[in-house]
Amino acid sequence: QLRRFCRALPIGFELRQVRLEEVTQFATDLDPALIYNFRSHDEFITRGVGVGILHQGMFVSGASSGAAGGGKLEIEIQTHRQFRRRGMARAVAAALILYCLEHGIEPCWDAANEPSAGLARQLGFHSTGKYEAYRLKQSEGRGAAP
Repeated sequence: QLRRFCRALPIGFELRQVRLEEVTQFATDLDPALIYNFRSHDEFITRGVGVGILHQGMFVSGASSGAAGGGKLEIEIQTHRQFRRRGMARAVAAALILYCLEHGIEPCWDAANEPSAGLARQLGFHSTGKYEAYRLKQSEGRGAAP
C-alpha cells in the first residue's frame, strides 16, 4: 500500500530523497521547519532524512525528520497550498515511512488537526492517546523572542 502511494503521482512530478546540495532549496521552497532541528545541512543529511516531490524545478511537497533520535523519527510534512488534495503529502509521507522501516527506525506521527490524523490513519498509524500542546502567543507586529 505504501509503495502504491509513492507511485500515484501525476506525470511531471518526481519523488526522491533530498540530497545535501538540495537541502537549502528543500527548506526554502517548502518551510524551514523541515530542517530546523538540525544545526547544519550536513547534520540533517547524516542524522535526519528528507523526501520531496519536485515539479518544474521546485519542491512542491516534502516530508522530513522533524526530530530524530533513540531509534525514532517524528514526521514533518509541508505541501504548497496549490498542490494539496492531490496525494502529494501522502506520497512523501509513505516514502519516509518506507525509509524508516527499511532502516529499523520507528516512524512517529503527531497529528495537530483532523486532516493530519486522517492522513496518518490512511498510512497505517493508530492513535495512542491525546495530550495538550501549547504554542507561545506572539504579540501583534512582533517576531519571536530571541
